[in-house]
Amino acid sequence: MTVSDIFATMDYGTAPENASEALAWIVDQGSHFGHFIDGTMTPVGEAFESRNPANGEILAHITQGTQADVDAAVKAARRNGQPQAGMRVQRFSMPSRACCKNTAACSP
Repeated sequence: MTVSDIFATMDYGTAPENASEALAWIVDQGSHFGHFIDGTMTPVGEAFESRNPANGEILAHITQGTQADVDAAVKAARRNGQPQAGMRVQRFSMPSRACCKNTAACSP
């Protein structure tokens, strides 16, 4: 089945990529992650396990977000949320365009 077939039928298709690079990156980072807020990683805090849904293996430990984390992220988003002058905002993402390219309601 080709990518075009999958987009046309919206059937499930296997992922052609190999996860080894992503898994190696997780290990290289120490497998424990904070949050990415305002352009920087926060320190690792109380964490939960993130598991691979295909096999149940632990992928990483992710810091459980707190109210302070949410407040900091919202504050940063509000401060940084204004589009820069001249920046073009896309109306649809590429997958959305590909999925509905022949549908009149989705024309940009």
